[in-house]
Amino acid sequence: HPGEIPEGAALSRREGDVHPEGNPHVTLDPLRMAEAAPLLAERLSELDPPHASQYKTNAKAFSNRMNTRVQEWKKRISQTGIKRVVTYHKTLDYFIESMGLELLTVLEPKPGISPSVNHLSEVMNVMKAKNTNLILIENFFNPDIAKKLRELNSSIQVAVVPVSIEGESRIKTLDDLYENLVSTIENLSRGGKK
Repeated sequence: HPGEIPEGAALSRREGDVHPEGNPHVTLDPLRMAEAAPLLAERLSELDPPHASQYKTNAKAFSNRMNTRVQEWKKRISQTGIKRVVTYHKTLDYFIESMGLELLTVLEPKPGISPSVNHLSEVMNVMKAKNTNLILIENFFNPDIAKKLRELNSSIQVAVVPVSIEGESRIKTLDDLYENLVSTIENLSRGGKK
């Protein structure tokens, strides 16, 4: 994410696990992936000319499908009334932005640094002040944090979610990945816990 490129000449581990080139989790933005598909197809066509038309046809179908489905997904999320989300790390920034949501804050005090109970309490205070009760925890982080969060505040809704293809066995495509995230938000808005 261009706005997340750290500034300053001397980056150090004191700032946590920073991404020197900015947030790399672009595959979680269906709109950006729709834009990238034709570019990828063009490059694959250069590398594998006999299959060029197949790459281009598939890319066009994917782009059209994503552009259509994003409108559907945004509508479904809008109907939940959810405006803001908290995540463990800034993995879901792109997805949250593409769905018209706001990333309120993250559970990590710094990238790659596990949150203390005091920091989690501070996050809970921010959430309460902004009337936000939904937390998505990327499934490559310790899932025990969800239990700890529920102990701190039983009214929050927490889900551990996959953030990559095959991040769970049922997530086989980008469509599955995005649909799962939207469905999880819908479920949590109704008070479901995952």
